[in-house]
Amino acid sequence: MTALANWRQGAPVAATGVGTNSGVTVSIASVANTAIVVTQISGSGDAAAIVTLETPASTVIWRKRFAAAFTFSESFPPGAYSSANGASIQVKISASTSNCEANISGYLAS
Repeated sequence: MTALANWRQGAPVAATGVGTNSGVTVSIASVANTAIVVTQISGSGDAAAIVTLETPASTVIWRKRFAAAFTFSESFPPGAYSSANGASIQVKISASTSNCEANISGYLAS
């Protein structure tokens, strides 16, 4: 997570993905010298799963476990979760779901 004191809100960014029988990973690609601030993630799945927000890949900064089929939406205050400068950020739904969908949105900070 990057401290965002004195940073300005830039262009909005968002990504959506769907998965079948192996979960899903939805990424917002890195931008040189720019952090990505996440303001919202959402999704659904037809079975128990773990949902994570990661930056860089495999470094978990937020996690939630669902014990059965689920639908979720999480909104975050600006600056609560962000990538380091030049790093991507992604939301993942674990492979335990057969049909799932995930969304991530936010903005570039400079």
